[in-house]
Amino acid sequence: MFLKCKIKMLPNLSEAFSLVVQDVLENICQCEVTVDSSQNTQFDKTFEEITIVINVTGKVNGNILYMMNKKFGLELASNMIGMPILDLEEFGISALSEIANIITGNAMTKLSDQGYYCEATPPRIIIGTEKPLKLKNSHGLIIQTTTPIGNLNIGIIEI
Repeated sequence: MFLKCKIKMLPNLSEAFSLVVQDVLENICQCEVTVDSSQNTQFDKTFEEITIVINVTGKVNGNILYMMNKKFGLELASNMIGMPILDLEEFGISALSEIANIITGNAMTKLSDQGYYCEATPPRIIIGTEKPLKLKNSHGLIIQTTTPIGNLNIGIIEI
């Protein structure tokens, strides 16, 4: 599914996101979350039904991609809100965007504690697979998370 490639990236970036995503998903889903080690890949199009893109600027510049299938997205949004979300309408998309903001914000805080100050833009939602991403750089790391309700893949692309 992911095309492997070589990249050079800030070493703490992957670690910060791995720690944060595990903590946030465990709190939201009230379940065990496994985070697999990151691997290099290329991001030129969406891989999953839902992709959330957040741009990061500052000492670290790039894009953070949150990729999931629709079933996982609906379950995650339902857990976040505490009531069933049956479709990806405004309420569900808002919940998923907020989860992406929480993970990104917490990871940026970890990085700022190490002297890497960054800011994040509001999330952009892309619905559908095989959609072009149109990013300045398409090479990055993928962090794969596994939960009992599904998987979340996080792409980290440094410019």
